[in-house]
Formats: sequence, structure tokens, C-alpha cells
Amino acid sequence: YPSGQTAFIFTLATNVLTNVTASVAGAAPRWGQFLDSYFLALGNDGRVYFSSLNDGLTWAALDYFTPEAGPDFAKMILAHLGELVIFGDDTIEHWFNSGNIDVPFQPRKEATSQSGLLFTYSLGVLGNSFFWVGKNPQGGVGVFTMDGYIPRRISNHAVEESLRILTTQATLPVAWTYEIPGHAFYIFTLATGQGNYGALTWGYDTTEGIWCELTYLIGSTE
Repeated sequence: YPSGQTAFIFTLATNVLTNVTASVAGAAPRWGQFLDSYFLALGNDGRVYFSSLNDGLTWAALDYFTPEAGPDFAKMILAHLGELVIFGDDTIEHWFNSGNIDVPFQPRKEATSQSGLLFTYSLGVLGNSFFWVGKNPQGGVGVFTMDGYIPRRISNHAVEESLRILTTQATLPVAWTYEIPGHAFYIFTLATGQGNYGALTWGYDTTEGIWCELTYLIGSTE
């Protein structure tokens, strides 16, 4: 749980929930994933820590690796299609399990991209694709998805203008995904500081490749 910097392991065989925060990521875990029989935790220090094999209760203090493609800071991790995607401010790296029992994870150097994650919780996953609010090396802000290992811009100018204006007011995007019959959506909300009224929510229909603004009614009030 990133807000509380708390890590738990639930053991199905014993029906026991164990707080392992003290031994994970220097006691400051931000986010967790599971890949190739390892539990993984992103620490506040920007390192990625890994557990013992198939054992989320055991974490060695020196079992970690650090993104190395650039000097930026790791903000989020995602286990995706057999690889660990590490999002930094300015780069995205893909790491894989090399099979080395001592240092299992290695970077896929040819897959590094110069496009960072601008907002931590703007990341959303739909099937074999993921989406995020990021920036390119020239500083342009937009919404991206990944074509293979190459970031592809999917946002239009209206979406990018709202990001530019509202994020300067410290209204950080929060994203999620959902599906309805025949359509899959990546959604993010920019809260404007006015409660539910005035919050801006964009939806991207990945099936049609179009953007829409989402809203709802409370009685007769939008």
C-alpha cells in the first residue's frame, strides 16, 4: 500500500496475513508486484527489492537492483508480459529474469526508452497494453502507450492542454481501466480542488481510438 508504506503477505495455506514492512525495501515500500516466483517491491530509495524464491516472507537487505539507464528516479514498477517495467522520470526500462539465482533480474538494454512517467498513479493496464501520462525528451506532456518497446503518443491536443493547465494547479491524474461489451477504456481524472464538481475525467476508447470527456449527474447537477 503506497500511501501507508506498508507491505503484507497473505499465506493461503495458513490463512494468515503477515506484516512484512520492516524487512521490505528498507522498511519503506512504495509499490509491489509479483514476477517469475519473486515478490518485488519498489522502495522510496528508488531501488527494486526482490524476495527469496516463492517466499514473500523472506527478504535479504542486499537483494535489490537499481535502474541504470539514466540518472532519473524510479517512480513505479509493473510486471507485464514476463518482464518488469520500471518507470522513471525520464526513462522506461524493461528487466527480465536471467535465471541467475544470486542476481536474477537484468536489464534489457535495447528496450530502454527516453519517455518518463510524469504522474505515478496515471498508469493503467488493459490486457496486453498499458497506458500512462508521461513526457518526451523535449518536455512535451501527453498520454502514451507502448508499441513493443517504443512509446506511442495517443493523446490529442485537447487532452494535453487540460493536462498542462490542471497539473500546474497540483491536480495529479489518477487512472483506472474498465471494459464494457466491445470497448475497453483507459480513464484518468484530474481533480480540480472543487470536490466532485469541476473534476475533469478523460476516457480513451482503445477499441475505437477516440477520446471522450466523462461526467455524471447528481440529480440535475452535473
